[in-house]
Amino acid sequence: MRKPLLVLIVVFTLILLSACGGSKNEQNQAQTNTQSQQNTSIEKEKTSTENQNPTAQMNVSEGGKSAKIPEKYPADVFPIYKDSLIFNALELDGSFTITAYSKDDVKIVMDYYKKVLEGAKVTNETVTDESFTSFGSKGGYTYQLDVGKSNEIEGYITSIAIMLMPEKK
Repeated sequence: MRKPLLVLIVVFTLILLSACGGSKNEQNQAQTNTQSQQNTSIEKEKTSTENQNPTAQMNVSEGGKSAKIPEKYPADVFPIYKDSLIFNALELDGSFTITAYSKDDVKIVMDYYKKVLEGAKVTNETVTDESFTSFGSKGGYTYQLDVGKSNEIEGYITSIAIMLMPEKK
């Protein structure tokens, strides 16, 4: 299960880096952000009224307690499965990445998210006995969801990875 999590982190990093392309100043800022990923919160000052820099906030689980979910996370559009341990939560310029773990069986969590995605515009979906992956759009967001069997954290048997990005208008 570590491989899908690693792939998810790499994909998000590539999205972050491609979104920061442009002038040398912006590329240098993106490189600086990448080098300081271990910080739990990154805030940049506004350089002008026309050009605002992105703001990132990352919360990580500590001592078996869930990480704090960002205030602006659209839980009404894409809820997080009940009683999950929120391992990390990242907000970057209106986009969100949530990694969570559940003690419930993978099939129960998969069924829950299949219901959450009713009415979503699904672009691609893969379902096996032990995993559910879906890409698409819902409620003004492009989403990527991955639910699978896990043994990464003792006592938790299902992993949940959610990525949401605001749809471009």
